Amino acid sequence: MTCYLNSLVQSLYMTPEFRNAMYEWEYVQLPAHIKEQRKKAEQSIPCQLQKLFLLLQTTENDSLETKDLTQSFGWTSNEAYDQHDVQELCRLMFDALEHKWKGTKHEKLIQDLYRGTLEDFVACLNCGRESVKTDYFLDLSLAVKPFGAIHAYKSIEEALNAFVQPELLNGSNQYMCENCKSNQDAHKGLRITQFPYLLTIQLKRFDFDYNTMHRIKLNDKMTFPDVLDLNEYVSKEKRPAPTPSATTTTTTSPPKSAWKTIPAKDEDDDMELGSPNAKRSTPGNQSPNRYSSRGDENVIVGQPIDHESVESIMKTNGEDVYELFSVMVHSGNAAGGHYFAYIKNLDQDRWYVFNDTRVDFATPSEVEKSFGGHPSGWNQSNTNAYMLMYRKIDRKRNASFILSNQLPQHIKDSREKWKRLEQEAEEERLRKLSLIQVYVNINYPFPSYAHLPEKKQLDLTPQKYQIADDFCEYKIEISREQPIKSVFQCAFDFFNERARAYNLPFSRNNSRLIYVEHGQLVMDFRSPKDMEKKLRSVFSSHHGEPISMYGVHFILDVRIGSSFFNIDIQNRMTIKVQRVDIGKKTTANELTIVISGDEKMLKVKQWIGTQFRDDIRDVLEARVVLEAASSRCEFMLIDSQHNSKEFRSLISQHMGHATPTLYYDGGMSTMITEESKEATIADRKLPFEKSQMYQILDRKCFSTFVKVRLPSQDEVEKAASTKNAFQGPSWEETLAIMKAEDRLWNEPRAAAVEVMSTVSRAETTDAVTEVDDEPIPSGRGSTASMRSVSMDDIEGDIGISGSLCNNTPQMSPCVSEGDDIDEKALDGKSQLMADYMQKTSPEFYYNRDPQSPVNKNLKIALHEETPSEALSAVSSGQSTLVPSTSNQALSSMARSAIDEAFDAKITTVFSHENYHKLDVDSRMRVVEFKKWVAEQLNMDKDQFVIVKHASDDGSDTGYETNFMDDETVSGAFQSCFISIKLRAPLKQDEKMIQVILFDMLENQRDNWKPLFELPVSQSTVIGDILLQCIRMYNEVYGEELTPKAVRLRDVSTTGHYNAKAILNPNDTLEKRGYNWCSHIYMQIVTDEAVLGKPGDPILVRRFRPSTVEVSPTHEVLVDSNAENPVLSFMEALTKVSGIPLDRLAITEPKEFNWQKWPFVKSRLDMLENKVAFAKDLHLNYPSPKDFVEKTGSRVLYYKDSEEEPRILTEDERKQIKIKENGQSANANRRKERPLRIQMSSVCEG
Repeated sequence: MTCYLNSLVQSLYMTPEFRNAMYEWEYVQLPAHIKEQRKKAEQSIPCQLQKLFLLLQTTENDSLETKDLTQSFGWTSNEAYDQHDVQELCRLMFDALEHKWKGTKHEKLIQDLYRGTLEDFVACLNCGRESVKTDYFLDLSLAVKPFGAIHAYKSIEEALNAFVQPELLNGSNQYMCENCKSNQDAHKGLRITQFPYLLTIQLKRFDFDYNTMHRIKLNDKMTFPDVLDLNEYVSKEKRPAPTPSATTTTTTSPPKSAWKTIPAKDEDDDMELGSPNAKRSTPGNQSPNRYSSRGDENVIVGQPIDHESVESIMKTNGEDVYELFSVMVHSGNAAGGHYFAYIKNLDQDRWYVFNDTRVDFATPSEVEKSFGGHPSGWNQSNTNAYMLMYRKIDRKRNASFILSNQLPQHIKDSREKWKRLEQEAEEERLRKLSLIQVYVNINYPFPSYAHLPEKKQLDLTPQKYQIADDFCEYKIEISREQPIKSVFQCAFDFFNERARAYNLPFSRNNSRLIYVEHGQLVMDFRSPKDMEKKLRSVFSSHHGEPISMYGVHFILDVRIGSSFFNIDIQNRMTIKVQRVDIGKKTTANELTIVISGDEKMLKVKQWIGTQFRDDIRDVLEARVVLEAASSRCEFMLIDSQHNSKEFRSLISQHMGHATPTLYYDGGMSTMITEESKEATIADRKLPFEKSQMYQILDRKCFSTFVKVRLPSQDEVEKAASTKNAFQGPSWEETLAIMKAEDRLWNEPRAAAVEVMSTVSRAETTDAVTEVDDEPIPSGRGSTASMRSVSMDDIEGDIGISGSLCNNTPQMSPCVSEGDDIDEKALDGKSQLMADYMQKTSPEFYYNRDPQSPVNKNLKIALHEETPSEALSAVSSGQSTLVPSTSNQALSSMARSAIDEAFDAKITTVFSHENYHKLDVDSRMRVVEFKKWVAEQLNMDKDQFVIVKHASDDGSDTGYETNFMDDETVSGAFQSCFISIKLRAPLKQDEKMIQVILFDMLENQRDNWKPLFELPVSQSTVIGDILLQCIRMYNEVYGEELTPKAVRLRDVSTTGHYNAKAILNPNDTLEKRGYNWCSHIYMQIVTDEAVLGKPGDPILVRRFRPSTVEVSPTHEVLVDSNAENPVLSFMEALTKVSGIPLDRLAITEPKEFNWQKWPFVKSRLDMLENKVAFAKDLHLNYPSPKDFVEKTGSRVLYYKDSEEEPRILTEDERKQIKIKENGQSANANRRKERPLRIQMSSVCEG
């Protein structure tokens, strides 16, 4: 996909002036380390471009890679294979080169070669005064087809004429002339004052079709000549005058023909693309080629130049005559395609086709096909020219390529250096082919302690897991030609360094290297002779030569005062041995041993004992336990009655063909402390099933590793201080408070009544205490009937508090399920759910009589009181809002007993900040694991949830688990990554519901701001959700809202949906049906015309035919309980708009079936009556009582039926269509990765 880059680089390479300038530039290396110098050279764009040019000219390879060049751009591998626009790349590359060459003699190179000058002018047609601004260009972008036209320009000459054609400013678009002091007709346009030496022309073949709303490619035919006379396009004031001979001489006969025949290929031709052709053709018997033609069908390209004709044109018209030398071609469509180039060798006057790695001769007919259009048949070709490069014909300035034997000395030096680097790279490639991966593991009997000076001992058992990590596998890449001793030396040094850190005995004389193949120990290397063998010798005799980077495994076997076991024995068996330290309640690392299967069990015990320097007496007293394969937790004590049995038969009986693992509690003289020795002697006296050894092995057998990320201490403290912030009166209790304050509440209806009076807070206190209904703690599990209420009856200055739903444990809800919401979406205030109400005190909820029933419930919820009635209510299922008792319970229990219980089941392997790797008993219940987490966080186990992650490092969002408390760790989250989220866990009937800010002025729903998430169930009262939204919005965004100013809405994802848009606060979520947990949209009402007024809101927009404009979306209120709600709706529109009722025309809701938000109607369709507007809708609408429900969240359009429609011009229609369609196109347009060149690489030395 780098074809666009290849075409551009090849065109620049075939530009003599540019290539020569690249050779003249010298890369100066500053004094630095050789690696640093190489790095800077790799980041230098001109250096890599120079290198690529030199290799293109001198290499013998068929093709070269552009990898070094793209890396100097700062591109990743993915960016290198993204296809981009070749003109955009050309501009970026030139800009990068200019930055790099600042302060050098090449500083003006790009400007001197490629920069032209033009003037942007406005000329008053009355006084002739001009306003002129000079500008510069590196390329000209010419339109292939004028905007809105049917036919394309025939040639680039026509496109140039259109480019410099001024626009007439008249009528309402007149120009304010400072000289005339009035609006005047004027000409506005561009005029070229100087063309560059190298002219780059982009043909704008990619366009946007506003009818189909897709990008398209214009494949129309556009011709371009070999020789382009640009004199007539240069502004006359700036263009040099022709020579006197040219102005006085007239030519009546046509100029001498410039056509000639391409010479036949000669074997003696110099085919070096950078050298001139000594046998260049001269004009002879040729076909006519009129350089003066403009889009004529006879224009042909790809021919050698007739210099006599060119000289004649220059004398007659001027010096701005240009020769075509590069045609970059795009084959494909607007979605993608392939770039290649036709390029002329200006020294040879011969055309070639450069197609990535292939370079061939090009015929004139092939170059001509790049005009586009219909080259053959009816099918239009999608292969056509996209960018052209012309060079000004100037004998004094036209350069030839520098030949290879004429290269500057610094280029020759660089050539030798790059050749050397290529050789080194090839040698490195061959070296890597000979490499193999060597893995070395340690086989070492680790003791439980280490000796320190002054006869002190260092207990190593607490560092067991750290030691295992430090002595993990050693890896090295090494040539297979290296001797075995190289591997041995590197591995020994690696492990010896770690052994010294722990004061462990580690001797080279007691070490050997063992080759392992398919898990079997094959051969050992210890003697100097064996160590001199080449690495390839270990596998050549077995399975042949391995491939590159093949993995080879060894064991570094190190003894401590014991002899090596023999590998080369008959009937050998490989066994695993683990020493058990009874006193430390742990097992040591695994030790691999090879023994003869014919040996008796007693002999095997003796061999095991010798690994830990035990004598025969210690061996006879030690216990050996076999871990059976028939069951995961089945252990067999090999006692004295097994001593005479053959080892292989014993193992086969209990293990089959699996590698046996034996546990040994010996090494008492050299491996363990005196305390462990005494504990071991005492434990041996117990029955095995009741012994400490059995418990250690049993725990090890069910060991599993769990990686967990705990919340930070700051998060925990915030959660602890705000864990009860969301408890308080529910929606029902709030209504009871309002009733006690003598507020006026009515049954739910659309036309609610305004509150007529306000009771002082002092009066309210007495009223609250006289409430008959028993308050429900925090509103959870309420059984009292809720009195119907309308939203409009709540006074705006009442403080709102209360729980969210009637069956969700209350704690600060999180902002999103995965805690990954964009911080910008929350204006920088996004926190864990515990942050939302952290500044809220109990007085915020209810600052009244502390003895009122409601306040008693609040105090219970806020842990100011914990009456037995509350706890009994919890146990009976009336409420799940339980004050945390875990901390009190833990404080009253024996901490040592708890720690011991946890230590037996959970061991910390590794800890870093909030990350912990745990060794957990897989039989442990989830509830026990939660208690352990709760102890670490010092909070109740019901105040957080466990999030399970698919990735090994927890980098993914994860998903919330809902395991039963009695489920085991192995079934819940064995060997995976989990994290802890501070939020009350969801119950089985609960889900998280997202609240989104409703914005009627934003057409793109994706742009609506997500506010927060709330835990709800089907029985949750919508009023509770509304109160919670008000409190949370205040905490997160710092804005206090009243219930009158907030609506909860349904916005359907499909147009064919009939339901009231406003959710009734007295309903439960169950009323929403199967999608009860879908998003809820929170609307903040700011329009004073509807704020606090009775009625059901309906969204409307007004269409004005006289101006073809549509008003923003706004609301009108409808009395749904009126005799005819449609008439109520029309009267509301009349009041808002002033349109008489008999002239009011409205779109019906059925007009929007199967449409979605924002329910946009085309202005042109409404103007042309393609959208049905109904008059007298109140008389014709079926079932007026269902009008509000059928309208739902749709946006209805209305207009004055007698308003005179505007007559639009074709251009005005087009602009409206572009604007309307463009809005939807932007929403669906695929985002592309921008083309870039990393400017930091430009600045490197």
